[in-house]
Amino acid sequence: MICSFSRKPKPFRQILPKLCLILFLSGILLTFSILPSPGQAEEKKQLLILNSYHRGFTWTDHQVEGIMGVLAQNLPEMEPLVEYMDWKHFPTAENLQRLYQLYLYKYARQKIEVVICTDNAALEFAAKHQAALFPEAALVFCGINGFQEEMIATCPRATGVVEDVDPVGTIDLALKLQPHTKTVVVISDSTESAQGTNEAIKKAATHFADRVNIRFLVGLSMAEVLEKVEQLPHDSIILMSNLNRDRLGQVYSHEKAISLIRGRSRVPIYGLWSFVLGRGIVGGNLLSGQVQGEYAARFAARILWGEDLRNMPVIRQSPCLPMFDYQQMERFGLKTSLLPPGSLVINQPSSLYQAYKNLIWGGSAVILVLSLLVIVLILNIEKRRWAEKALQESEVRYRSLVQNLPMGVWRAPPGLEGTFLLANPAIAAMFGYASPEEFINTPAPQLCTDPAEHQDLVDTLLTQGKVVGREMQLKRKDGTLFWGSITANMVKNNHGESLFIDGLIEDITLRKLLEDQLAQAQRMEAVGHLAGGVAHDFNNLLTAVIGHSEILLLELPPDEPLSEHVQEIMKAAERGNSLTRQLLAFGRRQILQPWVVNLNSIVTDMNKMLQRLIGEDIDVVPMLDPDLGLVKADPGQIEQIIMNLTLNARDAMPRGGKLTLETANVYLDEDDALTHLKVKPGPYVMLAVSDSGVGMDAETQARIFEPFFTTKERGRGTGLGLSTVYGIVKQSGGHIWLYSEVGKGTIFKIYLPRVEEVFEPSRMRVAPVISSLQGEETILVVEDDDSLRAVISKVLQRYGYDVLTAGNGDEALAVCGSHEGPIHLLLTDVVMPRMSGRELAERLVHLHPETRVLYMSGYTDNAVVHHGVLAADLQFIQKPFKIIALLQKVREVLHTQD
Repeated sequence: MICSFSRKPKPFRQILPKLCLILFLSGILLTFSILPSPGQAEEKKQLLILNSYHRGFTWTDHQVEGIMGVLAQNLPEMEPLVEYMDWKHFPTAENLQRLYQLYLYKYARQKIEVVICTDNAALEFAAKHQAALFPEAALVFCGINGFQEEMIATCPRATGVVEDVDPVGTIDLALKLQPHTKTVVVISDSTESAQGTNEAIKKAATHFADRVNIRFLVGLSMAEVLEKVEQLPHDSIILMSNLNRDRLGQVYSHEKAISLIRGRSRVPIYGLWSFVLGRGIVGGNLLSGQVQGEYAARFAARILWGEDLRNMPVIRQSPCLPMFDYQQMERFGLKTSLLPPGSLVINQPSSLYQAYKNLIWGGSAVILVLSLLVIVLILNIEKRRWAEKALQESEVRYRSLVQNLPMGVWRAPPGLEGTFLLANPAIAAMFGYASPEEFINTPAPQLCTDPAEHQDLVDTLLTQGKVVGREMQLKRKDGTLFWGSITANMVKNNHGESLFIDGLIEDITLRKLLEDQLAQAQRMEAVGHLAGGVAHDFNNLLTAVIGHSEILLLELPPDEPLSEHVQEIMKAAERGNSLTRQLLAFGRRQILQPWVVNLNSIVTDMNKMLQRLIGEDIDVVPMLDPDLGLVKADPGQIEQIIMNLTLNARDAMPRGGKLTLETANVYLDEDDALTHLKVKPGPYVMLAVSDSGVGMDAETQARIFEPFFTTKERGRGTGLGLSTVYGIVKQSGGHIWLYSEVGKGTIFKIYLPRVEEVFEPSRMRVAPVISSLQGEETILVVEDDDSLRAVISKVLQRYGYDVLTAGNGDEALAVCGSHEGPIHLLLTDVVMPRMSGRELAERLVHLHPETRVLYMSGYTDNAVVHHGVLAADLQFIQKPFKIIALLQKVREVLHTQD
């Protein structure tokens, strides 16, 4: 309720400080109200019921009751907001402005989805201020007199039900009950809502113009109304319209107005609204405020459910029902038999059954309950027996599940500080105990390797109540370690007190092993790609260095002192060449020439050389399987593997020892594939190199195959020996496993796939005999490195060749197009930008079928090789190369043409 008071205004200078203080505090409160609170949830959808009149006004209360009933049934979680404009007491524009300011403050941060407006004042107010107060809301109205489309013209989303009273129906019912009536007296005030009702009654008068006379008592004081009511003749009836404010401004409720008129009236009173039934009127075809509210609430629920408002047109004909008061009908001698079927009659005397209905039904219920009690008791006994049996079966199933579960099941005190309360056989076996009883008596902290991890597990359970998949390193009874995944839950009583912890443990040692192997394999693969790329660029540099050095040596006199410096440059380049070959081997980018071989033959041929290499203080013990199967590998690379592993074993035995070379036929089964990454089950040939040296710890084993990693002192080795072994084995399709213990030695086991092929020496390519390096053919040299291209061109020209040059594939095709004679040989790099050497060769040979192709590269890709194996019909020279090797290869390719 908004009230206004008047007081003497104070000077502005006196109120200015207070006004500033109020504005400052309001700004602070507004800032904090706008800021979201921590963890603030998303705004809920809100519904506002905006009532024109005050709480306690019967019509309004009935509307709100109908709205609330439908919302409680259809949207039980909804808590609607309710506002009362109190238009009956304060029908002024000043009051509306204050309400606007109040609602603007209250609902600035509320997301109002629907506004239900009861009666005209609320609808007019909401329609006028919707853009500012409820911009996203749909308007639903009820109880609207004299509804016109203009009322909602500014509202994009609005619907509802109009308050369309039925004076025709009420007057028609009154004339059926009192056919001798000559005058219908309408009592009303002059308010806006009353005017709308009176207009409807005037339209109804035309239906009864030939039967009754309709008079209006409008705009009188209550005293004047009562005086005229007392003077009404007996052939009259009263039809109550709205009488809430008389001519003197006195406000009356509907109940009070009817009560006063009923006390003076000698004729029946009829009405138009249901809320006055039972207050002194006979009845009529009445409009219910509760029904109006129910219709509006159903519209609102459909909107909140997401239904399109266009499917909900305005209901223009209000539902009215015939309702009557039996006591008033008896007072005036009216017969209920004349009422239409389905009429609602209140205050009607009940029949004997109705008078004692509760007693009759109560007694019947007692008898029925007593009759069923014996049956229930019998069934309860049987149900208890069945429950006990089901409980026993459930306990058996539970015990069987826990006992047979492959995962460890346990129960422990809340702090995990003592022994266990429960354990299954799986957890006892997991920790190496003979029985669950022995495991239960083991203190929980004793099973963890790290006390800090144990305490963190306890803290998490106490604070969060559970852990899921916590990975920890645990300790068995014999002291060995394994990885376990722990899932546990803190069980509490109804008071929140911790009772015990139930948990599961899964042995994930194998999974952790495979994860480590995968991580190491990915790391080695990444380093291999890097090493191969570095070797490619480095080989171009080395080829240029070697080429220029050889040209210098050819041009300098033999006794020239600078020749020694050039020789040193050559030696450094050769060492770089060796380094890049090892990098290529590790990166699995070297050229292989695989043949079907027997590893026993290679080991036997190298035996004497190995003995001289490692010294007399180390015994070389071969253990070769006489029935050893065959493998397909590059013999030179196998020798490189044995050489590097032997040197590694020699360095691990500084005081002498035993070196064992072993071969055997093996079959790697599903278990091996399960515990080793990328291993396919099948037949393999094993080559094992073991020593009795110092061994390696776990940290060293994890990095032993990384390039440039070494445990030797500085200056003894590059750290590429074992990484080269790793690359060769992997490129040959095999696997290498390492076993080592500090102080007990090391064993490397190499597994190569066994083959059933037969070795055919005739398949080996025999190089032709080259009598001279001189030539006169035309050679197109394509190389993207300017320095290297210049060196190669100068050497070939020195030996008589006609040389054409290009820096890439496009230039090469252009040179070919402008050259009129034949091009005998294309000497091209494999890896070039925009167009590869292989693609260039295919396009060039199509133009010049007589052209032969010689590829060169310091890095192999799938353009000319597959997994490092050169295609049989291709000619290739590996960078870095010497001038003599290049000239020999050129003559070999051209000689093959001849």
